[in-house]
Amino acid sequence: MVTGAWMPGALEGSVPEGSGQWRVAPIPSYDGSAATSENGGSSQAVTKQSKNPALAAAFLKWLNTSDESVGVFLDGGGFPSTTKQLDDEEFLNAALEYFGGQEINKVLVEASDNVITGWQYLPFQVYANSVFPDTVGAAYTARSDLNRGLQAWQDQLATYGNQQGFTVNP
Repeated sequence: MVTGAWMPGALEGSVPEGSGQWRVAPIPSYDGSAATSENGGSSQAVTKQSKNPALAAAFLKWLNTSDESVGVFLDGGGFPSTTKQLDDEEFLNAALEYFGGQEINKVLVEASDNVITGWQYLPFQVYANSVFPDTVGAAYTARSDLNRGLQAWQDQLATYGNQQGFTVNP
């Protein structure tokens, strides 16, 4: 499963019976070099409609900088964006039982250090993600021909992209 650093927490929280059966590895690349991309992330904002924007902004500052708050996030399986936590030996060396005792944070932090420049997702990536379960995902869960699932995904993306005004050649 090629996915973001947020997935380990989601797996642990939603698939407890998978404990001990998962490991984390670098994403393979065509030439064997370390190369990753950003996919996702979270943010918080204070909207114009906020009744107390100064208090809301102060809360968000605490939420994202307080050791207590960030600790709760990490304990829940979150992956930090703060260098203090990314460089923390305790965080890096945490051997997670769910992942067979693997120190997965070392792998994930290394991946975050290897985000390449110039990568660009599809301008209709949300659509691509939404039809993946019906094409590749369906082939995977049915244990059928994965190549057919990939072909169906490609065909749907080309059709959709062309309908949206892009030139997509499958």
